[in-house]
Amino acid sequence: ERAAELSLPALTVRCAAFEPERDWARILRDAGFTLAKRYVRMHRSLADLPAEPPPPPGVTVRPVDPDDDLDLREFHRIFDTAFRDTPDYEPLGYAEWRKKVTRHGTCWDEWFVAEVDGVVVGALQSSDQALDQDEGFVRSLSVLPGFRRRGVGAALLRRAFTRYAEKGRASAGLGVDLTNPTTPLSLYRSVGLRETRWTDMYELVVPAASTSGAPAVG
Repeated sequence: ERAAELSLPALTVRCAAFEPERDWARILRDAGFTLAKRYVRMHRSLADLPAEPPPPPGVTVRPVDPDDDLDLREFHRIFDTAFRDTPDYEPLGYAEWRKKVTRHGTCWDEWFVAEVDGVVVGALQSSDQALDQDEGFVRSLSVLPGFRRRGVGAALLRRAFTRYAEKGRASAGLGVDLTNPTTPLSLYRSVGLRETRWTDMYELVVPAASTSGAPAVG
């Protein structure tokens, strides 16, 4: 009915099943839902965090400058470019992104960019969403395609972990969509993150209902 109201041929319905919800997942499958993707939550303790190693040759990591519009535009460019090949990514122009990006916190000293020979190629955004668990949280990690698998992402993560530890956080964490084509699990495991729980997203495509002869709704 909603699809018909919007003059759409169909709508896609999505529903999550968390790890313990085996019966709920079975109910969804029995109703015709199929598994669309799996999200994994990863975590590491900061109590045993080793000293931050130097980044690869030519790579430097520094905090983003929130007072420098050009620096924030570069951050947005890296994020937008890196996520273009990710399923469900919805691009935002810089102005709209700038309005929304601080909803998850503005601890700017926990946001970093990575440069290779002076050119910005990577960006890491932290979030306040897990502070109640005494955890530093990586909301997004972005590396331009031509600079992946060169140690840039690992350098950004290690710098963020070091900053979290300096602030007395007990742990670091992030969430990852396993449909991400960059297959980042190996990177995250290499810096000490381990999977702690998962969430499956199921979906069902529902065709628009016929409205012929339908009663009026007041």
